[in-house]
Formats: sequence, C-alpha cells, structure tokens
Amino acid sequence: MHCTPALERSTAALCRYSATRLPNVCSVCPASRGSYQFTRSRGRRKEMRFNLTDDQQDLAQHAGRFFERARAADHEAVLAGKTTADPAVWGQLTGELGLAGIAVGESDGGGGGTLVDLAVVLEAAGQSVSTQPLLASAGAAVAALQAGVGDQARKWLGGLAAGELVGTWADPASADDVVRAEQGPGGWLLHGRIAHVPHAEQAGLVLIAAHTPQGERIFGVTRGTTGLDVHPESALDPTRPLGTIHVTGAPAMLAHEHLDAAALRRARAVPAVLLAAEQAGVARGALHLALSHARERQQFGRAIGSFQALKHLLADMLVDVETARDVARYGVWSLTENADDPEELAAMTHAHVSDCAVRVASSALQVLGGIGYTWEHPGHLYYKRTLTSARLFTTVDRELDRLAVRIGIDGPS
Repeated sequence: MHCTPALERSTAALCRYSATRLPNVCSVCPASRGSYQFTRSRGRRKEMRFNLTDDQQDLAQHAGRFFERARAADHEAVLAGKTTADPAVWGQLTGELGLAGIAVGESDGGGGGTLVDLAVVLEAAGQSVSTQPLLASAGAAVAALQAGVGDQARKWLGGLAAGELVGTWADPASADDVVRAEQGPGGWLLHGRIAHVPHAEQAGLVLIAAHTPQGERIFGVTRGTTGLDVHPESALDPTRPLGTIHVTGAPAMLAHEHLDAAALRRARAVPAVLLAAEQAGVARGALHLALSHARERQQFGRAIGSFQALKHLLADMLVDVETARDVARYGVWSLTENADDPEELAAMTHAHVSDCAVRVASSALQVLGGIGYTWEHPGHLYYKRTLTSARLFTTVDRELDRLAVRIGIDGPS
C-alpha cells in the first residue's frame, strides 16, 4: 500500500509539506506510519504514539503562522460587527493553500489527506480563534458528502475542495429540529427547520439530514433556492456566526444514491471530533495569551507570573491543554481507523475536550484580569468560543446522559 501524493496545489508556504506525501495511518507501508504511529505488538491491537510526523509538524507550524497573520483582519471584522468571515482570507486558505480539500480524495479534486491532517489545521485555526468556515465546510460538509456514494456528492465535493463553494451541514441536534422530505413530480421537497447551523448565511451549499420513507438521507440545497430561508442568530460567540434554517417546500437534490445507517453514524461523529481538535487549539491559544500577559504584567516590582498562585493556575491550565490535545487527536485517529462505536467516541471526545477548554479559557480571564473583559482584547473571544463550542452540534450534558444510559446508569430514581 502506497501513501497518498501530496497537496500539489499548496503554495510555497506549505512547500515542504506538499512536496512530500501525506501519511495514511496504516501498518502496511512503513513510509506511511507517523501521524499517530502504532505497532502490532499485542496481536492485532494497534497501539498509538502521540507524535505527529515531521510533515504534519511542518503543516501545523505553517498553518499556525497563516492563521496568526490572518487573526488581525479576522478580529477587526468581528469588532466591526461583521457576521461573515473575510472572503480574502478564505480565498488564500482555499485557493492558494488548498486547505479546504485537505481531507478530500484526489479523485474528487482534493489533497488526498486524512482527518488527522485536517485536525492539525483546525488546531491551528482554533489557536487564533479564526472566523473562517473551515470546520463547517472542510469538516462537517465534506464528512456528510463522503458518507455515501453518489455522482452529485462527488460534484459538490469538488466545489468544496476547490473553495468555490462554502458548505455547511444542517444536522438536527435536538427533537425540536426535524426536517422531512417528500418526493413530488418534480423531485424532492424539504419541510422543517434546524437551528444553530454554523456559517449558515455564508454557505452556498446547505446539506440537510432529512427523514424519508426509506430512512434518513442527506440532501443538498443551494443558496437562493425558493423555500430556503436563513435567519441569523444572536450568538454568544461573534467569531462563529450561527443561523436557523427554515425549509418550506424547498427543492433539494439527493446527495447519494446509496447511504447506509452505519456510514451516516460515522459521518455524524466527524464534526464533533474535529470540533474537539479545534477546541484543543482554542485552549492552547488561551494559555499562550495568559502566559504572555503573566510575563509582561508587573506588580509590586515583579512579573505577576512569578507569584505562586498564578504559577499553580497556569500549571493546571497546561495540564488541561495537553490532555485536551491528546484526547482530541486520539478521537480523530480512531475515526480514521474505523472505530467500532463512532457515536460513543465522538461523545466522549467532545465532552472531555470541551470541559478542558472551558476551564482553560475561564482561567485565562482570571490571569488577564480586567483587560481580558474589554471588547478590544481577544481574551473574551477565546472564552466565548469555548462556551458555544461545548453546545455546538450537541451539548455535553446530553452526550453524558446518553453515555450513562448505554452503560446502564439511568440516573437518579
């Protein structure tokens, strides 16, 4: 088995990464080992090591520098009250760097990478609290289209990979969000609503999981379609706009000719696990922000970071950051290895990483003091991102309740 070729469309900023091969996590090809390396020392059980390959470390560094440079423009737009990401930054991210298609197969116009590669980029995006719709488009929308087999899905994948389309997946996260599809003489029509859809206003393609007489299927509705209405929500996090999607007889196209339930369950696990990777990056960014302030802020003639109380607080933050990173990377790696229970994996990963990230961002505000609460300082953006991400796609409480029932803990009698 050979490793996949590189992202040929990447620019010189990622030249070393694109000049080599993106590793697949497999035990057959020695050159492909790395991203989360493992051996077969215990029968057929795969043991992972928490270290990235040299190429993925380069990818992380270059992506981090890109998002750091873009952060000023991103946050300036947020402070100005803009509800959509800077299109110029998105153009560089997708057209020049080719990162929108990093987890899309080469036959569909992508870079031929894995979810691990995408997670590395999302960590870097989270560290700068990027406003770009990378998670929604390159993560959730791509996962929805890759869930089944269909010519229409492959066509849309090509558009997403090239950055010509911004996509989002409107997947019902609560009992109140229901979409039903009915087949009429002219094709499929959708009826229902779904709330808290990331980047709904910016998306040119909305993928919707809807109920049909044959079971749940994934449909695509393009922007401007009659019967599709997007209502922006007043979200706590200004860096990730959310919207409520209403479909009232909206014509839709079926994404796949074939879609089985197991593939749909795995596809639904992907956004939650990738969100955890982004959350791990947000936590690290909040820690760096707090560390920088603790080194520079002087009180009683010395840096506040030298005081024992802050040392302990920062040490606890580091533990949460490292734990969140490892749990998130394990979750992504497990999905690439076709985990037996992707729903349970996603729930545990998202729940644990979200708790870590919220604690870190909250502690960062304690280190920053009053400056962290001002509108001009980015400290509050990290805190707001962690709070809303803990409730995006699902909620931590709901995930833990569902896990408790599955292992036989039904709650208090």
